[in-house]
Amino acid sequence: MNKFFNFKRDENGSTIILTILIIFLLCGMGGFAVDASYLYRTKGEMRKAANAAALSGAQLLYTDTSTTVFRQNAEAMAEDIVDDNNQGDCDSIDADTPAMPNNLYNKVTVTLQKDVTPFFMKIFGVTNVPITVTSSAIKDVEIDGMGGIRPLGINKDSLPLKVGTKYLVKDDNKMEQQGWFGWIDIGQGNSASGALDYMNNGCPNTINLGDIVNVAPGNMASVSSKANLPMTVPILIYEKITSGKKVTFKVTGFAIVKLTSPAKKEVYAEFIKTVNLNSNTGLPSDFRAFNTRLVK
Repeated sequence: MNKFFNFKRDENGSTIILTILIIFLLCGMGGFAVDASYLYRTKGEMRKAANAAALSGAQLLYTDTSTTVFRQNAEAMAEDIVDDNNQGDCDSIDADTPAMPNNLYNKVTVTLQKDVTPFFMKIFGVTNVPITVTSSAIKDVEIDGMGGIRPLGINKDSLPLKVGTKYLVKDDNKMEQQGWFGWIDIGQGNSASGALDYMNNGCPNTINLGDIVNVAPGNMASVSSKANLPMTVPILIYEKITSGKKVTFKVTGFAIVKLTSPAKKEVYAEFIKTVNLNSNTGLPSDFRAFNTRLVK
């Protein structure tokens, strides 16, 4: 009996037990944090791809959107952009242009779904975590100038542009013989946050033919890697009119391009079509551009 009471009062080894419990608890918390971070990052990448796909698809809706060909083109573009953003492995990729009143189409909705396998939660029987993201973009009214411009451009000396050709539009912010390989200030200013906002959402104001714009000093290399690229968007076609310490450009046109960023400091524009602001036929040969914006 005395041995039993002595055993109850004996505290030798209790520290080891508490240490093991604390280590087990910390490992569990650390594993949960790793899984949560992984799932959050995965959802962010899916959201980035869905946003880019919806905006790109909406840009391909023409004036006369009552025919199914425009809807199919928009959906095909959206699905291509999802693949270009390395999300082609999603279990479900749905690009939809729901019919509006009078059987018109002015909205593209992209839904991505993926079952993600966590690292540590499998210990507790959680083998798959479903993640679903949905983004919608609408085509606003037709434009005489252009809204939604990204702060990049192609020198008019590159004309005639060739469909499918990639043009360097952002590099190390140096003036080269072929053009200006840096950001163009169309209202975003010189901050990286402003450049990123204009890259992802476009210029909220209308840019017109003949407008004078400045270059944006500074490299802001992180903007290229953080932007929702690849994405099909409008950019400027410009003519350099002044040089020296303050470089300015004259807007001579607009081009629809697919922007890609193969390296941190680089952005390439794959030419799709120039914009005919005077045409209202809605035919593919008379590409009519619209301002597009995310609504979800």
